[in-house]
Amino acid sequence: MKTLTSVVPNVVRSVGPPHGLKRHVVACIIMAGLLAGCGGGGSGSAMVVDAPPMVDNVQATISQIAGSADSILASDVLTSVAVGGQMMPFRFNTSCATDSCTASYNGVEHVRVSVSDLDALDPNIDWQRIAVQQGVSIAEGGGELTEPGISVDVTLLGGWLDHNFFAVQLEGVTHDTSDGGDVAGLEAGYAYSIGNATGTNPALSGNATWRGGMVGGSVGSDRSLVRGDATLTLDMAQMAMDVAFTNIRDAGTGQSRADMMWGGLAVTNGTFETDSEGDSIQGQFYGPNHEEVGGIFEHDRFVGAFGAGR
Repeated sequence: MKTLTSVVPNVVRSVGPPHGLKRHVVACIIMAGLLAGCGGGGSGSAMVVDAPPMVDNVQATISQIAGSADSILASDVLTSVAVGGQMMPFRFNTSCATDSCTASYNGVEHVRVSVSDLDALDPNIDWQRIAVQQGVSIAEGGGELTEPGISVDVTLLGGWLDHNFFAVQLEGVTHDTSDGGDVAGLEAGYAYSIGNATGTNPALSGNATWRGGMVGGSVGSDRSLVRGDATLTLDMAQMAMDVAFTNIRDAGTGQSRADMMWGGLAVTNGTFETDSEGDSIQGQFYGPNHEEVGGIFEHDRFVGAFGAGR
């Protein structure tokens, strides 16, 4: 099947210059991990390990979840490109229907991915299970995406439960000799959550709590990745969700990061969200009995995703 990565050589038309950028190559390499993965595999950055790595087939687990998924959430795509010796940020706005997401720039759609595409996850990507956050397995992956004239270094951090998989993906163009303008040095980051969504609110008594993990990444040359605990508490009477990301640490150095909090999010048709650009979160319930919840977020130029179980 044709994947997003296969159209990279054709991305030579202009989309209007954000700080002088003359082509939308980034729009065709982003979300590549949802489709063709990272090509020949490789290894990610050094990670802090809470327990000995567990030898299991992470890719097979992810593919199994993707194969039965009926819903996808994806964050905006944050990008950064070198202009005059400085890295200048801009974004591709992403919108999602139940089973597909599109990323647009200046109102023009440049890339679309649907749940039905997810069976093409690359079986050669190198994943290693490295930690557990409140019962949720966390793994790292990485490698190099190569198309004629362009190479992209990719780093991922993700986790999974029975009914959903979530991840953050950071990408950087390391080599570009293709037509349409050199974008070597361009960085991009985005997050996604896939699974079997309920589409309905849970029917429980009192308050209910889901616990699991979160992952995040900052866009830029430092490729900062973080992971931590995710705790979501639903007030059934008000049908309002509180979200707390705590115990957040840099995945490479172990340095502590500030907590992230959202409170009183209205839950409607099994979903909750805020739409403030730059400080947003969107989530939904997964599983036949609303036993899982997952989603995406953005905070202080970090994009990320989370998953938790009740």
